[in-house]
Amino acid sequence: MDKIDYKELEKIPVPKDLEKRLSMQIDMWEQQEKAARRHNIVLRRILPAAGIAACLAAVVLLGIREHNNDIRKTDEAMDLLFYAFELGSQNTDDAIDFLF
Repeated sequence: MDKIDYKELEKIPVPKDLEKRLSMQIDMWEQQEKAARRHNIVLRRILPAAGIAACLAAVVLLGIREHNNDIRKTDEAMDLLFYAFELGSQNTDDAIDFLF
């Protein structure tokens, strides 16, 4: 079919509702395209904000964890200091009792 024979093409029967079906199909494609654009706009706005929020949450949680670790280490140090003080007091009492 190198040459287009327009007279032959005009002889091909065209369904009567073809224009309506094509119009409906085009409208459906446009609606899908609009929905996809809206979805992309929402994603472009929400994803960066969600990423920033996730990073801030991670920083806050790590800070709380480190703070709790510091408190635990301080409590352990105070317990050790108290134990050493009690042990030293006991040894001092024993030494005084030994001398007198």
